[in-house]
Amino acid sequence: MLPYLTPHSLNLSPAFSLSSPADSIMAKGKFEAAAEIAKNLPRRASLKRSGSDELYLYTYYMQATAGDNTTQRPGATLKAKEAWNSVKGMPKGKACTKYVDRVVAILIAAGDSESKQSLARIEQAK
Repeated sequence: MLPYLTPHSLNLSPAFSLSSPADSIMAKGKFEAAAEIAKNLPRRASLKRSGSDELYLYTYYMQATAGDNTTQRPGATLKAKEAWNSVKGMPKGKACTKYVDRVVAILIAAGDSESKQSLARIEQAK
């Protein structure tokens, strides 16, 4: 476990403030880094990612990238559709923050060297 690394110590949440265009650009970079890292999470045995993590990441990824669900069938299970609908109206920037914070929490919990490298990639992203 890496007690000194938290989403707030990495300055992730403030980066997602939509108060200026620069903040938006930084948010996009951190979000894209986290999304790329999250694609590989299931392949890593050291990570303990639950089904609730997967649903959470799906929900906030879709809200961050597509916004509110406007389809009858988002190409996912009913549970996933309901989860995505539960965040209807949430700004994309806030969804990005929640997504990145969860990826960071998963990586912190793993605490291995690869996770530390992934955390550094997210922290350095602009």
